[in-house]
Amino acid sequence: MSFPELPPGWTLVRSLGRSSVSDVVLVRDAEGRARALKILRPQVAGDPRILARWRREARLLEEIEHPNLVRSHGTLELGDRLGLLLEYIEGPNLRQRLDQGPLGWEEVARIGIQVARALESLHRHGTVHRDVKPHNILMHPRRGAVLADLGLVRSREDPSLTRQGAALGSPAYMSPEQARDPSATGPEGDVYSLGATLHHALSGEPPFLGRGIGEVIHRVLHEDPEPLPEDLPEGLREVLAAAMDKDPDRRYARAQDFRSDLVRVLTGQAPRTWTRARRRQLRIWVGVPAALLLLVGAIWYRTTPPATPTVPLAVSVPIRESIAKDERPLPEPPVPLVDLAFWFSEQEKEFLVFFGADQLRRAAETLQALPQLPNLASATEPEKAQHRTWLLGLQRRLAQRGEDVAILAEGILNTHRAEFLSRLESEQFQDPSSFRDEVERAWVDRQLPVLDLPLFPGSADPRRQLASVVQALQVTVDRRLAQRAQRAFPAKRKQVHEALLAGRLQDARLAWAAVDRELLAWSPEALREELRMQALAGFGVEELYRTPLARLEPRLGKDPSSRAWLSAHLAWCRGDLLGALQRMRPLMAEKLAGERDPEFWVAEWERELQQVVPQAAVAREPATNPPPLDFVSLLMADWQRAHPEALVERRGQGIEVTWVRPDFGRAWRRSLNWDRRQWTLQSWGLLWELAEGNVPPRLLRIMGEVELRRESPHAVPVLRVQGRTREGFGIQAGVPQDLVWEEGRLWLDGLDVGVLDPPQGTRLVLEAEAIPGFVAEKFWIRVVPQ
Repeated sequence: MSFPELPPGWTLVRSLGRSSVSDVVLVRDAEGRARALKILRPQVAGDPRILARWRREARLLEEIEHPNLVRSHGTLELGDRLGLLLEYIEGPNLRQRLDQGPLGWEEVARIGIQVARALESLHRHGTVHRDVKPHNILMHPRRGAVLADLGLVRSREDPSLTRQGAALGSPAYMSPEQARDPSATGPEGDVYSLGATLHHALSGEPPFLGRGIGEVIHRVLHEDPEPLPEDLPEGLREVLAAAMDKDPDRRYARAQDFRSDLVRVLTGQAPRTWTRARRRQLRIWVGVPAALLLLVGAIWYRTTPPATPTVPLAVSVPIRESIAKDERPLPEPPVPLVDLAFWFSEQEKEFLVFFGADQLRRAAETLQALPQLPNLASATEPEKAQHRTWLLGLQRRLAQRGEDVAILAEGILNTHRAEFLSRLESEQFQDPSSFRDEVERAWVDRQLPVLDLPLFPGSADPRRQLASVVQALQVTVDRRLAQRAQRAFPAKRKQVHEALLAGRLQDARLAWAAVDRELLAWSPEALREELRMQALAGFGVEELYRTPLARLEPRLGKDPSSRAWLSAHLAWCRGDLLGALQRMRPLMAEKLAGERDPEFWVAEWERELQQVVPQAAVAREPATNPPPLDFVSLLMADWQRAHPEALVERRGQGIEVTWVRPDFGRAWRRSLNWDRRQWTLQSWGLLWELAEGNVPPRLLRIMGEVELRRESPHAVPVLRVQGRTREGFGIQAGVPQDLVWEEGRLWLDGLDVGVLDPPQGTRLVLEAEAIPGFVAEKFWIRVVPQ
């Protein structure tokens, strides 16, 4: 192998392997650190497509750092050949491990979990690996399985780097769609390749065999894989079948779903097999009545985990002898202790005691000091090599135990999460903080040393995962409580209002006393009603309805704002809607805080005024009817008062409100009161122009339902509309763009990008959020009369 000259101080150690496009060698830099150097072979160094892939791999490794992805140390130019410096992982790849025979199913599942984590990280960055196979999985002594060789990784923004019809990758592990057209490969293709890799690890042979590439590809496209061993758990067979389904719709669409089911199998639970087709079917049933939905849930959501795993974790090893007085199982040294007496010190004994007692953090700290033991100074090279082998064995066992603990902890977490959500479905609300305590108690009951994790940077951290789940559950609980409050209070408020306007104060009090007080915090309207009912509690029926307001003034308090606020409500209760508005409107300039905010009551009473003057007011206040109202002018005036920074204009029969150059920043929100029985939302729009050379924001969220995302400068932009994703649509620099909603459809730069439901409720809420900040040219909304 011809090899270019290395920089001064660098030394070439040996060859690590080669492919059709690159050579991989072990080198040491000027400081003696081992590195894997991957360099292009001379015959392809000038190929622009190969160079593009090479630079992309270097760029991705710099951007994406994950414990289960090989790490980059930059690039190195060697004359006219480009080199990529990677971490050197001392140990075999998975293919070399399989030369000794198939692996146990628990170890294979753990390897699948670790590689799936790496794929999740790649997919979040908008990239697809496209060459997952045993050769590209390195076995690190502490981090476990490490995915390498990103040379065929394709970003969603650069599909042109792959020629259509060029079947790149290894045929025995590639998905059927990749075999047909590599340019169309998505994340589900990586899931297939990982499933095929695990199939090989379990059976000892690739899933598809043939006398040539053509025969192998034919079997990938049209035949079932080779049979798996008969003694595998049925759940694992089901998971691999879903990962390797030839139809992408019936396959796991996300590495996360594949990993989750591998965890469930390891912890003795039934897999869920959330494929794209299954998710689509579940969404179809969402609109079915409650009884049918529960029936479908019973069929599809099969999750009845046992109290303890039915499959034991393979974490114990044969016991050679007991160290100290601890009788718990301890790791077996790779060679008899008597042969290692020259270096087997107190530190080794401490490690074994800590490991056997499941004190993993102290075991890890002790292990870090072992390579520097002074009694190794006089050892021979074979003895030192023997010691290194011993240490690698300890590191592997410690890392494996940490992974086992994390897997079991994750299984317990998922079980309790499913139970929590089940209780939530039956309206049994629980504080997520008590869920956290429940999971932590379960971990303690199982004697899992979760507090010792993570053992190494980037390894599994169940406590961090628990915090993330608790946060997500809190959002779910809040949303469910808000929905429950939204269902409960409107009818009750209407009942109370009718009683107040009819002069039945006691009936109104009794009706309001029956509401669920715990739901008050989830309904701003109900909180304001509660404050009003408390304010009216000091009045009797006779005083409230028959005593002139002037005589009640002394009882309204000393604070002018409070007197005016309560006086307005007394007027409303007596049927004097115009008088209530006359007293409440001046308070809008004072911006009273909390539930006393006058803006809410002015908006509500103006909606009542737009409908009809209450009959009670006509009966008790025999004044002349007010002149006909110009509803358009009234709503324009209301919106202009509420948002003086906006431009409010008539547009034909309707109204248009425009904000010029709004700065979205972390959050931008404007609220417009409206009566949906009188007005219809016709359209809204956002116009922007990002200056040439500027980096688009990672996230721009509009109206809570539309997202423009770009995870990194090199990732493909993604548009999400109410959960539906479209790739390639996003913010571009140097060109004017607009996002317009009109009569139910959304348009980006004049292209129809899907259906978007109109906003609901008694307020038009306009909101936007940008990370980092983003300034648009204008944001506008238009309404027209019914």
